[in-house]
Amino acid sequence: MLVANASKIEGWDVAARMCVGDKDGMASLNLSVNSVSSSLLPVLESSTSVQPGSAYFAQTEVPLRRLDSWVAEELTESDGAIAVKVDVQGFEDAVLQGAEKVLDQIVALELEMSLTALYEGAPSFIELYAKVEALGFSCVGLYPGFTDRATYRMLQVDGLFAKV
Repeated sequence: MLVANASKIEGWDVAARMCVGDKDGMASLNLSVNSVSSSLLPVLESSTSVQPGSAYFAQTEVPLRRLDSWVAEELTESDGAIAVKVDVQGFEDAVLQGAEKVLDQIVALELEMSLTALYEGAPSFIELYAKVEALGFSCVGLYPGFTDRATYRMLQVDGLFAKV
């Protein structure tokens, strides 16, 4: 459906299915029951206890690409500025590491940021926020994300950052 919808909009292209991280190669993607919680990282009980659908049921091998090597192959300087939405279930730090060569082209960055540990090895909100600021971005908005409906505790937010 995404490919069909994007084909109706001039200038929109849909990239091949892949994971984005800090190296090029292959990786094992943990598949969750609800699909939106699938991750390259192990899920923690803090996630599955709130959302049982975040539990994994299988793994599959997937292509893994650095954002900067993908951009070098697929985009040209004339394509202009880049906006990036990163929703990778705890793998945000690896995505940023793999984007070092294109950071100067990225003008807007949206990240899903955890307020509590949900994936093993994922950066904390504070660590990720500090890293993004150190890369030259300023926070322009924080938006509610994954919330524990039983306790009303917000577990994730979406952070919108821009070079201003």
